[in-house]
Amino acid sequence: MNHNTVRTFRAQDPKAALDIVKAMMGPDAVIISTREVGGNLFKRGEIEITAALPAQKPQSKKDKRAQKKAAAAYGATNETAPVSKHPAFTKDDNWIFEEWESANNPVPLQEKVKVEPETQSFMQALPANLKQDINEEPEPYDIEEIEPRNLRANEQTGKSILAQNAQALIAATKSQNLPQKPSKAMPTSDLPYSHMPPHARQLMRELQRKGLSEEIAEDIIECRLTPQTCHSNQTLRKEVAAAMRKRLPAMTPPWKTQRRKIMALVGPTGVGKTTTIAKIAARAIIESRLSVALISIDTFRIGAAEQLKRYGEIMSAPTFICRNEDELAEAIEQTQDCDLVLVDTAGRADKSSILKQTGILQRIPGLEIYLTLSAACGYLQMAGAASTYRMAAHKGVIITKIDESFSPGSIFAAEISPSTPLCCYTDGQTVPEDLHQADSQKLVDLILDI
Repeated sequence: MNHNTVRTFRAQDPKAALDIVKAMMGPDAVIISTREVGGNLFKRGEIEITAALPAQKPQSKKDKRAQKKAAAAYGATNETAPVSKHPAFTKDDNWIFEEWESANNPVPLQEKVKVEPETQSFMQALPANLKQDINEEPEPYDIEEIEPRNLRANEQTGKSILAQNAQALIAATKSQNLPQKPSKAMPTSDLPYSHMPPHARQLMRELQRKGLSEEIAEDIIECRLTPQTCHSNQTLRKEVAAAMRKRLPAMTPPWKTQRRKIMALVGPTGVGKTTTIAKIAARAIIESRLSVALISIDTFRIGAAEQLKRYGEIMSAPTFICRNEDELAEAIEQTQDCDLVLVDTAGRADKSSILKQTGILQRIPGLEIYLTLSAACGYLQMAGAASTYRMAAHKGVIITKIDESFSPGSIFAAEISPSTPLCCYTDGQTVPEDLHQADSQKLVDLILDI
């Protein structure tokens, strides 16, 4: 390469400059430098690109005319860089020279590969013909030299080998008694719940989609399988609905109490205890004309006590914020004239905190504990919470957020029973319209879409 192959071009923007380089020097040109020249604060300068090419044979007059025409079309200057500014490239100071040198003088294959001493001694012991094969570069592979009949023969051989391997694998599977892939025509006796008629199996899948566990759904349906229900889907659904209602015993709601009542709502965080207390208080004041007092011992959740206090101000109900057991006992003493006293508690998840909270509440004479659970959390979470709070010895269960649940059948995980009946449930945020008295028929109809 010499300095005649180094040229400099200028244009208004980088793209135009690159186009000029390609037009004037061809696609093999290598960009050496790029800079902006002639610009100032108020005017953008031109883009100057310096490019280089390896030494080539002299251009023909036709090529020169084409280059001049391209340069005139772009309207850019074409200057040859001085030798002092762009010296000739050498092997020591320019990587471009190394690439061109490598391209023009390829290194033999045996010189590219670094051979270890052990490999060299091994190769020296090989016969002469093998040494020659190793040192020589492989010849290019021409697919056209393969005859079609050879391809067909190889294809048949491959199919034969695959068939033999498949037969051997099947034989090995049978000899080792490995599990076979079940056929589509599976015997009816092997199907789950094959002892049930088809409409009973369909109803069982429906109950599971609605949130009931497989165990509870199976127990409910099997207890109602009779000769009549086995032949009538409608009869079976009626019997199953009756069985579900029996599993949801109800109790008198607190706003219809005939005596002084102190009740505390306990449960996990976020189930809606504070809002439910406000709904119960509003119903007791508006519908039953009861005198109500509100007490909060939830000093952990930010804003919980203030929220209950705000509800009390709206309903003109006395509200107490208690930070310890002594303050709670004093507040209970000050509400002796109230018909209904509602106690809001902090959400708990670990058993030690639940035991501590339960101990404080149980030391209040006449106080009843009600477990509050959200139907929106699903069957597994509700079952886990009910199991954890079993130590609280609650008297009843309150279900919230049924309107937010995609599987309302999860309420069967709340361990509702005659000893811990359903107190009430909520299905919205409106106070107090979205609070309802426990009604097993309405809940079962909601689950079964009746």
